[in-house]
Amino acid sequence: MVSLPVAKTTGFGGGEADSGGFGGGAGSSGKKSAKRKPGKANHRREQCPMGRDPDIDAIKARQSLGLPLTGRLTEQQVKRAHKLLAVKHHPDKGGDPELMTRYNNARDVLLEPEMEAIVG
Repeated sequence: MVSLPVAKTTGFGGGEADSGGFGGGAGSSGKKSAKRKPGKANHRREQCPMGRDPDIDAIKARQSLGLPLTGRLTEQQVKRAHKLLAVKHHPDKGGDPELMTRYNNARDVLLEPEMEAIVG
């Protein structure tokens, strides 16, 4: 009996360097997948104070209002958190003026894009 050489197959283009089919292999000339660096957002809106990757001032503002430190926020969440703290700590109701100033500044930092749109 004569034995013929049998080609080794691994599926749809996986494993062989000269495969031209599906799967891409090592020699594929398709799109390069640009990995983003950890902690960096792809789009500017993700870096805004209410976006997924806020800067340090926004993180401090979120912390003072008792909001989550990461993740997206809505305008309504920020306003609700500020209002609850304002009612509790307002100087006219016997609260501390310094705390109220801190909460107001935190609200202004988080709502910065909306405030610029109103002024400009």
